[in-house]
Amino acid sequence: MRTVNEIMTTLPLSCNKDEMIDIVADKMFARSANFLTVTNGDKKVVGTINYIDICMAPDKLLRPKEQIMVSEVMNPYTPTVNTFDDEASALKIMRMNKANALPVVDDDNTLKGTISFMSIARRIIGFKQTLKASF
Repeated sequence: MRTVNEIMTTLPLSCNKDEMIDIVADKMFARSANFLTVTNGDKKVVGTINYIDICMAPDKLLRPKEQIMVSEVMNPYTPTVNTFDDEASALKIMRMNKANALPVVDDDNTLKGTISFMSIARRIIGFKQTLKASF
């Protein structure tokens, strides 16, 4: 079984809690991302934001998206996984939190990457195909 560090995406797309959501929406659109990890100035994970949060914010807050900060609409509860955890632990945390992806942090809660259900699934499928081909 591999550790999260071995299969995570490094240099993940993230945003700062003090950014405006219109800028974040553009980042997400450019990279076809559904969610971003939200960090503070020290790259510590402080939450997540998804595209639906951004789309609903103007109606909810009665302001244009150019006047709304990420910190106003982000989800401050963010399950994370540590770099040294194994992929089974990551899957368990995803299942418990109904999440498709998780921020990966070090012991200081600094963002190091992201791991998705699909990245783990692809690795398992590749492993099975390798085993099948060897018989």
